[in-house]
Amino acid sequence: MNEKNNIIARILHLEEKPNTHSHLHHQIIFGLTGHAEFEISGISGYLQKGIGCIVPSNHKHSFYGNRENKILLLDMTPNIALLELETAFTSNTLDNILDSPKYFQFDQRMHALLEALANELETIDTNSSSSSVIGQCLLHSLYHRLRSEISVEEVSLVRERIDLSRIKRYIYGNLSGKIHTADLARLCNLSESHFYQKFRESIGISPYQYVIEERIKAASSMISETNKSITEICFTLGFSSQSAFTNVFRKKTGMSPTEFRKQNK
Repeated sequence: MNEKNNIIARILHLEEKPNTHSHLHHQIIFGLTGHAEFEISGISGYLQKGIGCIVPSNHKHSFYGNRENKILLLDMTPNIALLELETAFTSNTLDNILDSPKYFQFDQRMHALLEALANELETIDTNSSSSSVIGQCLLHSLYHRLRSEISVEEVSLVRERIDLSRIKRYIYGNLSGKIHTADLARLCNLSESHFYQKFRESIGISPYQYVIEERIKAASSMISETNKSITEICFTLGFSSQSAFTNVFRKKTGMSPTEFRKQNK
């Protein structure tokens, strides 16, 4: 971190290979595009558009991102008193914000601000005074939100919910294609590993098994209620081959698709 400035804003693409380190300065990180996995002192989280995190100084953290990920990162000296945030010093609110790892969701208005400032950052020298000014602007904006002048919901409060109706809508809207656990996790603003754990606890089966069950339910309806061929149904529902479809269908229903049609027509 450049020691001439006490706060620096920069744009970064996280590598797909996991990295682990710690440092003497605080970091506030905002997701812009794609998604990235984080773990800060054992607390797992997930960054994407509208979600950010706080990494206090000397907290060991691990991270990696997908190919499309882009983040806006604020590097901040631990000497916060150097910053021109007099209200925060008086109330100690800023110190409380930076005292522990946090994941948070920010509103659309702040994301619009982030996008505009990110575009500006990509045209200037990171070591210029403009980078520091942009950083202070974002810190002010986040500070007012986290002290509840504008509502910001900590992701920890959202991350415990599995919105099954939303997951079902996504599955039925994408039956013909591949559906990955990571896709479902993003719907709930969860990391893939945390989503998998919470899903099994809530539903009793893995996300993959749930997707298969929903495909077979859809197949059963199509077989009994339409005149589409078994082959057509197979590929409409995203199976790689008719034999794979038949094997899964038999395992779930106790009969082949053809037998099921004869019995239910």
